[in-house]
Amino acid sequence: MSIFRVKLISFILMTLIISGCAIDNNTDETYETLDYGIIYSLVFDAFILEDEGLNSDMTYIAIDVESMSRAKTDEVTYVFEQLSKYGVEVIDESFESLKSKGLVGAGNSLEGILLEVSSFELTEDGRVVVNGSKSRSGDGAIFLECSLIKVDGVWTLGYTDVKMIS
Repeated sequence: MSIFRVKLISFILMTLIISGCAIDNNTDETYETLDYGIIYSLVFDAFILEDEGLNSDMTYIAIDVESMSRAKTDEVTYVFEQLSKYGVEVIDESFESLKSKGLVGAGNSLEGILLEVSSFELTEDGRVVVNGSKSRSGDGAIFLECSLIKVDGVWTLGYTDVKMIS
């Protein structure tokens, strides 16, 4: 994690403490009541911002929508709209479908990035923990864990932890 991010997270936490904002720790949340559009948007933003070298000259953002457990069509649409801010096409593709369309080059390289979720957990204390990856090639990928918390009723990124870089 960069020094800037550590300082930013520290600043945000101190601001919350000083301003009296409370983390909701809403244990009433259930998988059925979660706003998957907001949650997956925050997670994929965090994935994109990590190891920005993988984003260099990307021509698309591919999301393996099947990995987005429980997300409804309107929530997936919201995620795609939010990620359009990166100025490239956002598409629903897995690695296999990209390969079948001839969009995978030598060394399993992609002209864009592929975002996938490998696990999604709602913890007893109301946090959401998501593990997944951002891939650009067979040897250009990053595996991450994001934790989200509700602060004053709004989902926010708690932390992003890089689990592995290839």
